[in-house]
Amino acid sequence: MLWNKNEPIASSFCELQDINIENCNKLRRMFPWSIVKSLAFLETLNIFDCELLERIFETEKSSFATEEEESGEIVFNSLTHLEFYNLPRLACFYFGKCTLKFPCLNFLKISRCHDMKTFSYGITNTPNLQAIEIGENEVLVSSTKGINDIIQVFFTQEVSFPQMEYLYIDRCNNLEMLWHNNGPINTSFTKLQTIRIEYCNKLKCVFPSNIVASLVCLEDLYICSCELLERVFEIAKPTFGDTKVLVPLRSLYLSRLPNLMYVWDKDAGDVLEFPNLKNVDVTSCSKLKSIFPASFTKYMKEIERLNVEEENEIFPVDEASNMGEVVRFQSLETLA
Repeated sequence: MLWNKNEPIASSFCELQDINIENCNKLRRMFPWSIVKSLAFLETLNIFDCELLERIFETEKSSFATEEEESGEIVFNSLTHLEFYNLPRLACFYFGKCTLKFPCLNFLKISRCHDMKTFSYGITNTPNLQAIEIGENEVLVSSTKGINDIIQVFFTQEVSFPQMEYLYIDRCNNLEMLWHNNGPINTSFTKLQTIRIEYCNKLKCVFPSNIVASLVCLEDLYICSCELLERVFEIAKPTFGDTKVLVPLRSLYLSRLPNLMYVWDKDAGDVLEFPNLKNVDVTSCSKLKSIFPASFTKYMKEIERLNVEEENEIFPVDEASNMGEVVRFQSLETLA
């Protein structure tokens, strides 16, 4: 800990404006309760690369904190900038139930804080905060979706980010699913254009069937180095009904996925269309037998760049032959 929690220090740091903490790998807790009121002029708090840090503010009762203080409000009148990066054990900003008020906060960024389940256990008030950056994603804050809500449900079935265009997820080694697969959320990610996923070693499926129908703007999909990933798209026809969904995917990049068995776990031709596919790059996916289902032969005429390895078929040839499909690569410029 930076300060002794057993000593009153209410006026010790009353002029402090900026705090930057980096590479303190034995630090578990930062601030005791007794220092809160001395941070009235704090404007910036940055904490990077602290392996064992679990919480920012302590809540233990002491002779210097009254019961009213512990159940009332904490106001950070001057704080405008909060950034947390690579704090793998950080569970939350504040464990107590006080109301936190940040009247001037306009920047909050949280990256690689994989154990963070909530910001605080009380009410958090941020009237000037328009958005939160989580990794590479900017998430809008609203009157119905505050900091706690966004952190708690970022990858659950209640989440909806209809304006998000770019999603980048990196080194989330405890992440087993991106979205729940037991609820209809087909309007939640309708603006997503680019998805990039790397080093998520417990992830087994990227898109459950109930999310696929929302990918109406997806153009670029990049998935790399996810050890347990078995399938990219799950297809269940009842999820789609009788309407085909057009996915404007242009580029598909899959690499170093040793357990990938399917890009599509069933032939998606009856429910999905991919007419814009131009670039396909599949490498080091040794268990993947074929990249596309047989019904996708009609899209091969649009392919401009194709990079696959010998053990991977582009599509199941026998099934395509039985369907009487003729495959034409009339736009192909690069074959590797």
